[in-house]
Amino acid sequence: LTDEDYTYTLTLSEGELQDDDHDDLRGDPTLIAAAVPVEGVISFDGDADAFQFDTTAGAVITLNIELNPQALFFGVMVTLYDSNLEELAESPWTGFDEPADDIFDFDELRNGFTIPADGTYYIEVASFFGESNDDSSYTLTLMIEGGTEFGLFPPYDVNQDGKVDVFDLVLVGQHFGETFINATPTADFGQLRSVSPEGELRLLMTPSVTDRRQLTVSIDTTAIADLYGYHFSIQYDSTVLELLTISPSPQLTDALQQSYWNVAQQGTQLQLIQTRQGAKKGVAAEGALATLVFDVKQTQAPTPPVQLVSVQLADSRTRAIPVDLVAEQVSMTELFPDKPMLMQNYPNPFNPETWIPYQLSTNSAVVLSIYDSNGEPVRQFDLGHQHVGTYSTRGRAIYWDGRNNVGEQVSSGVYFYHLSTGDYSNTRKMIILK
Repeated sequence: LTDEDYTYTLTLSEGELQDDDHDDLRGDPTLIAAAVPVEGVISFDGDADAFQFDTTAGAVITLNIELNPQALFFGVMVTLYDSNLEELAESPWTGFDEPADDIFDFDELRNGFTIPADGTYYIEVASFFGESNDDSSYTLTLMIEGGTEFGLFPPYDVNQDGKVDVFDLVLVGQHFGETFINATPTADFGQLRSVSPEGELRLLMTPSVTDRRQLTVSIDTTAIADLYGYHFSIQYDSTVLELLTISPSPQLTDALQQSYWNVAQQGTQLQLIQTRQGAKKGVAAEGALATLVFDVKQTQAPTPPVQLVSVQLADSRTRAIPVDLVAEQVSMTELFPDKPMLMQNYPNPFNPETWIPYQLSTNSAVVLSIYDSNGEPVRQFDLGHQHVGTYSTRGRAIYWDGRNNVGEQVSSGVYFYHLSTGDYSNTRKMIILK
């Protein structure tokens, strides 16, 4: 040493020492998936980012961070926590040219860490040295080998699309009872099977009067190939109807011992779900898929009492089957008329076909007879026992094609039609004009 004097200047940077007890994560966790890089920016001011993922015991995770600091004198510490926020492992990354493991003697996450138990895990990326005005962008990549990575969404979202719906149930139903699955999921989840509707789905309402008024609602389909499951959302008017029973169709069960069937109710909205179980293929379905029975509280309601809000049909490849929805827009006063009535046919005059509407106030046997102007019988329709209701639309009214009982076209002129229901009868006039 010499007798010369030296002057030293010590400069302390802004910032603060980091808390080491890790009682909580610094920042709200962001979901991260394996092999999907995420980007972030961090600064040396107590800044930290947090990430979250789910996986299973035995999985080996490795992390990689690419730092792009504005200055070389910058480093981050990456820490792994379990669901209780207990520290499990950590690894540093720096802006130096030298590898981190040449500077630090711990580097568990870079070299691979074995997950001890199924559950949720957290990753924290925190700055641990650097100048106060330095920011560093980074890219973080999580890799998982072995075990099962649940992904961005919970494990019960089977196809990881952010929605738990009938398509998830189809996949579960196909593999129900298996002890091990090692298959690559298809890319068809929820995709339309075709661009055009493949049939119709109808909401049919059948009123009935015995010792009390009841309304039976069925959801029917025209022929649909390879139907594996469905999800219906149904809304009903609780001031008019009281739900008694809901039952699934045996169609999806087919030769199987069982199918998955679930009904959830939120207020007056019903969620109906049914899927096959333990089968690889769907069925050729036609007719009723589900049936609901209601007690009728009152009939003076001007709007339809039941509405089909949404529909999903799925095939065995978890594709959506497009259909047209056809719902009867029938009010309670039309479903439960207060008196029987024979109404005017339409069109009138006509050539050669017409429809004859009527309504019933009780369940009745119905016969319609057509006569010519001389009173000679021309055609008779024995419709059998019919439920209370209004039969006015072309799908429900009596259809006459202008032919007699032996199939011959009748001539122009005036004809009479007579309705008999046991306790009610009436006659009206119509004209064929050729």
